[in-house]
Amino acid sequence: MVTVEQVKERIETVYPGVVIDISDKGDRIGGVIRWDGFANMPIPERRKDVTDKVRNALGYEASNVGIIIALAPGEN
Repeated sequence: MVTVEQVKERIETVYPGVVIDISDKGDRIGGVIRWDGFANMPIPERRKDVTDKVRNALGYEASNVGIIIALAPGEN
């Protein structure tokens, strides 16, 4: 299992300038990230991008990474 710090480090590496609001919810790590680069990206593409670049890149130990919602600044 990966830690919140490992997930945050990976997110910061992949999405420079990102605002991260994730936490350990007990058995899952999840939350919201906000990044300028998501502004013109459709939501399904954002989901795939985060899954590929964060969860999949961390490997099988990232099985405890749950939903990370990817928003552009100003979106709720």
